[in-house]
Amino acid sequence: MKKFISILLIALSLLMVTGCADSREIYIQNPALSNNEIKKVMVEPYGLFTQDEAVEGVKYRICVGNVVWSCILVETVVAPVILVGWSLWEPISAK
Repeated sequence: MKKFISILLIALSLLMVTGCADSREIYIQNPALSNNEIKKVMVEPYGLFTQDEAVEGVKYRICVGNVVWSCILVETVVAPVILVGWSLWEPISAK
């Protein structure tokens, strides 16, 4: 019983420390326009199944929270597919 409680506490502490990928508003300079206008764009996270949704000119990083939860919930099969398939990389800033 003590082992179960300690594992549960570790899992709950990981939940508090980690998070899921979030969308972010990023200011991107548009070189296609003649005046190099800067525009604010809402950039969504993308995953292995949605790599074509990555916005060019934006830096991304792997969302550690989604990787950790995928490892914890690996036996459910559905949770890792959703977490890694659609929201693995989250936007950070413009390049």
